[in-house]
Amino acid sequence: MSIFTRLREFDAYTKPMEDFRVKTLSGGMVSVIASVVIILLAIQETSHFLAGDVVEQLYVDSTSSDVRLDVHFDVTFHRLPCAFITVDVMDVSSENQDNVQNDVFKLRLDSHGQNVTDDVQKIEVNQNNTAVEAVTTPKCGSCYGALPEGSCCNTCEEVKEAYQLRGWQVNIDEVVQCKVRNITKVLNLML
Repeated sequence: MSIFTRLREFDAYTKPMEDFRVKTLSGGMVSVIASVVIILLAIQETSHFLAGDVVEQLYVDSTSSDVRLDVHFDVTFHRLPCAFITVDVMDVSSENQDNVQNDVFKLRLDSHGQNVTDDVQKIEVNQNNTAVEAVTTPKCGSCYGALPEGSCCNTCEEVKEAYQLRGWQVNIDEVVQCKVRNITKVLNLML
């Protein structure tokens, strides 16, 4: 007994006898066309199901530009000195907002997240434009007497070179430019 014969035994519907079967060309074409349509519809529905629906919406923001949004935040930065944290306030058109009504408070924490001191550092938001001044006016770091007056040493390496030209020994712990570089190195290691 072949496999196909065994499969026919599991057929739920009985086949009509060969005497009652009429094979015509039109009946065969209907069967082929119906099969092709069924396959095409199944493929189309499957692709439509798998493709995500894209819904496009366009709306105009009708809120007045004079309305301000209240923003409250409480952020903790672990292992970051308060001096390195700044807050810039801008609107959606990237314009600085100068008339902020409240202030920002900085509180120093230890490694366990507990207050180090009870003193809260109050930062007046947008009261001074120190960031703008720092960008527009170049900084001239001290050479600590190793170079003539008016010379600038803005990096730790420049201070070391100036001291080497004089033949002096430099105390790196007292040079501000070297302290800033060390803090930056420590912060890079933390990241």
